[in-house]
Amino acid sequence: MSSIKDIDESIDAIIKEAEKKKLMIIKEAEKKAEEILKRPIPVEEYRREAEALIASARVKHDEIIEKARKDAENLRNIPQERIRKAIEYVVKTVVGL
Repeated sequence: MSSIKDIDESIDAIIKEAEKKKLMIIKEAEKKAEEILKRPIPVEEYRREAEALIASARVKHDEIIEKARKDAENLRNIPQERIRKAIEYVVKTVVGL
């Protein structure tokens, strides 16, 4: 049977061991954090990725502008009679005829 003193000493030993492990873990974490902070940031890689995204966006922009120009040109080429019929249809639909 263990005495209170033995139990107390066991608890103290467990706490001291846990404290040592905690300090080792913190020290290791600080060491790894320091290593990470010392590494150079790959800025050039991010810059290349950003430039690729910008180039892709410019291509998409040009495609959208060209499509809009073609659509506008197609609208200009619709015969007046067809436009008149479309307007009449819309008016009749709205009015309920």
